[in-house]
Amino acid sequence: HEYAPVFPRQVTDISFGLGPTTSNLTLLAAGASCAALVPDASTPTNWMQTSGVDESGWLGDPGGIGYDESSTYLPYIGVDVGTRADVTASAYGRWTFTVDDPAAIVSLVLRAKYDDGFIAWINGVRVAGTNAPAVPAWNSAATAAHADAAAVLDETFGIDGAAAFLVPGTNVLAVQILNTSAGSSDLLFVPELVAGVGSAFGDP
Repeated sequence: HEYAPVFPRQVTDISFGLGPTTSNLTLLAAGASCAALVPDASTPTNWMQTSGVDESGWLGDPGGIGYDESSTYLPYIGVDVGTRADVTASAYGRWTFTVDDPAAIVSLVLRAKYDDGFIAWINGVRVAGTNAPAVPAWNSAATAAHADAAAVLDETFGIDGAAAFLVPGTNVLAVQILNTSAGSSDLLFVPELVAGVGSAFGDP
């Protein structure tokens, strides 16, 4: 790079150079198509992996996953899993998204509407969660409640080291959605994945 008329005076412990040049890219839009399942004890434990998962018995549609005996969450729900809500406090969701160049992604965030908690994996790597047990079972419950008024607002979760587990082409976001108890009156999960794409050190 060229400076005119001269290179600026340098100061001890103060860096001088190009700042980050990034732009936001939505990898997974809110309301995208998904596959959903209310699990039982026979559900394979590899359900959050990228491949080898049989989705033939899963429900599938665009929109968020959940149910509501009132109307608060209904505008956000595309896949209703309420028919077996009294069986377990958990539901599973899977979304696919495409990445062209994982090395170009310098940041990644998950934005989520949720009731009451969740655990998220990308390509089988646990990346985010809240109100969740450290070691979940198929019928795990949320460890705390999330108020209905807050559940319909996006909460942002930063995901570290995304370039290490993202792959070129198809990737999978898998989520265990957690209610405070089986038979709760409502459940919701709506995800969005947004990446920062570019160079952390300016233009090459």
